[in-house]
Amino acid sequence: MDPPAPAILKRFTSKFLTNATIEIFRLLQPLKTPYRLSFGTLDAFDTIVVALEVDGRRGLGEATPLPGYSDETVEGVLAALFRFRNFIEAGTPFDEAAMALVADDPMTASALICAKETCADGEVRAFENAVSPSLPLAALCDGASPQEAAERAQALLAMGYSHLKLKVGGGNLDADIALMKSVTDVLENGAAVSIDANQRLSFNDAETLCRAVAGRPVSFLEQPFPPKEWDAFARLAKGSPVPLMLDESIWSEADIDHAAEVGADWVKLKLCKHPGMTANLAMIDRARAHGMNVVYGNGVQGAIGNHLEARVFSQARLESPGEFNGVLKVAEDLFASELSIQDGHLNVGGLRRIDAALSEADRIDHFAFIL
Repeated sequence: MDPPAPAILKRFTSKFLTNATIEIFRLLQPLKTPYRLSFGTLDAFDTIVVALEVDGRRGLGEATPLPGYSDETVEGVLAALFRFRNFIEAGTPFDEAAMALVADDPMTASALICAKETCADGEVRAFENAVSPSLPLAALCDGASPQEAAERAQALLAMGYSHLKLKVGGGNLDADIALMKSVTDVLENGAAVSIDANQRLSFNDAETLCRAVAGRPVSFLEQPFPPKEWDAFARLAKGSPVPLMLDESIWSEADIDHAAEVGADWVKLKLCKHPGMTANLAMIDRARAHGMNVVYGNGVQGAIGNHLEARVFSQARLESPGEFNGVLKVAEDLFASELSIQDGHLNVGGLRRIDAALSEADRIDHFAFIL
């Protein structure tokens, strides 16, 4: 693992002697198998953990950047945390300092605010307690050929999953369509698929794909175009026989409103994109107020983020299968999360090795301040 830039590694020191401290850790989590996305393949999650301690209570937040999904990188997260420290030392209140990062470094802001929210709860309530006995999950259905994808779909259906997810784009459209048809051909008992293009379709290809799967059990096509191509999305939505969803385009409440204006049927929300759990709940409410459905959760993060997302999902009483399953992709869950899957649902228990996991991470540094 490459070390952070020297400027970021300098000792965080504070002129304040107070009752609050922040520790910053970097944790590399190899995956069980490579995770293929249209803009690259991941072999590991490179995660920054923020630990806030106040009067003996500790809270945690996680930032796991995914280059290609947004502009944030691990080095960028560390640089943003350095700026946050400068704000704090200049006397800026914690919330204001964190929110100052939202525009350019939303994942960093989310990690900081989640650390504060869970610190208020205390570690036991926030992370060691179970969240819910049963939350529905979507399952990634991959395959190198239509036959292989169909066999994978049948195996997932036998495991109790009712919603499967296919990745397309960035390659041969005819091959993608053949893959989708092979999977939808084997669906039964109300099962459905969603299609995630990860911004990698042209307008013509998106139209062709939607026509090809019209009438099949497809819940939605996700993010066919790059985030700022709102006009292209609106054009597609006007005539699409398949419901459409936006993901990478959605970072703020204004984006929720814009999504409704351009005809989105669904939006995807993630803890890492919005500043904290309370803000996530507000975003869910805003989408619902527009009559849009919500898919919630992040498949590219570890135990901390997934545990908190399961908490938001449960509190919001969402019903569409979630995607807070990143921790299931790692080769070893260092936090010893008590997670189990039964009939396509996730049982979310507590994290049992927080101290041990952080002791195995690279401790970047720490600083003290007045909260």
